[in-house]
Amino acid sequence: MIDRSHRIQPLLKDHPQKFITLSKDKNKSIQATCKSAIDKKLIKFDKGNSTFSWVSTGETIVQVPRSSKSSYLQGFTNFVLSNKNGASIYQEIVKLLK
Repeated sequence: MIDRSHRIQPLLKDHPQKFITLSKDKNKSIQATCKSAIDKKLIKFDKGNSTFSWVSTGETIVQVPRSSKSSYLQGFTNFVLSNKNGASIYQEIVKLLK
């Protein structure tokens, strides 16, 4: 994994509002990609157990926390941004959507 913190720190320090805007844009992009993958039946979300899985294999991708404050799409976004496998799974979804 590439460490880009040296590029992020100056932006965060010198332009915090721009950093927040870019961060929100990234979140929206991930959520839109997730929604597209659900709509195209590449992945599915089971509300009963809060689980994302691959439609083709039934294999679980991630179980997201149930929360009244955030949506299931936000749970998927958090997984992509914080889990060691999240970025690679996200890239696979992006590739399959093309």
